[in-house]
Amino acid sequence: MFKFHRYQGISKEYAFAYFPHESTKVTLQMPGISKTWHPLFYKRNENRKNFLMGRWLDFVRDNNVQEGDLCLLEPTKDEGRSTFTVYLLRASATHATSGNDFQRVGPYPGQSIAKIVSEVNIKEEPTNAKHVSSERVMHVISHESPESEDSDDPIPIPYIVPCRHDLSKSQKKIVEERVRAIRSEVPIYVTVMKNNNAGAAQRWMLELGVRYAAEYLPATGETMVLQRMGKTWNTQMVIHNGRRWFLNGGWTKFAKDNGLRVGDICLFELKQNEMKLTMEVHVISREQF
Repeated sequence: MFKFHRYQGISKEYAFAYFPHESTKVTLQMPGISKTWHPLFYKRNENRKNFLMGRWLDFVRDNNVQEGDLCLLEPTKDEGRSTFTVYLLRASATHATSGNDFQRVGPYPGQSIAKIVSEVNIKEEPTNAKHVSSERVMHVISHESPESEDSDDPIPIPYIVPCRHDLSKSQKKIVEERVRAIRSEVPIYVTVMKNNNAGAAQRWMLELGVRYAAEYLPATGETMVLQRMGKTWNTQMVIHNGRRWFLNGGWTKFAKDNGLRVGDICLFELKQNEMKLTMEVHVISREQF
């Protein structure tokens, strides 16, 4: 199975010239396709490589991007420097060394890289693009690991906690260590167990924070499979008023079977390659803080 790339590096020179000057979501579009994609552009300091992450995986999956394929990013005249047209070039099955061995995905297949680049030009050079050649108007990105460069400046730790549920300093430290070890393809959802999750409440359920759920979970209720230590539990994900996501039927059994208590922290890792909606649950006991 193809291994998805969680991050995509963007050179500091190209980012300086054409991307926003702060971390924010950007829009990717492809010729002839109405759908758009909205990855996070993670801006590091001017001496470091930057990254597309988060919803970058949606673009990779939806367009079946494979090892060796090339993506050419053409900035639009968007004042926010946040919209890019992507030209995807497929590497041939047998050769990937010559520009003529790539096939373009779009209305004019079969053209070489050199010809495509010559046909797609930016008419106006940004005034602050002093580090970018006017002839090199597009950025060709291949799939390298972000750890291969700038390893002393790590990528951000991808996790989300519910609004108004800040972690203590000691909790944050151990959560970040665990999240780094998990190396999830999408952000981890992190929540501290309360009375209505695993305590004195008569009926247990778990609310999934809207910041996480609206971005990464389906917009309709369905069965969610929870995994832990090689075992599985079926729970029912329900959505109230289109704005609040809950794990209901089956959550109580999961919580009791795993001995969850108030103060424990659960880390929910969304699994990308499962047929059913599935999350691996990692538990940090309250005694560890």
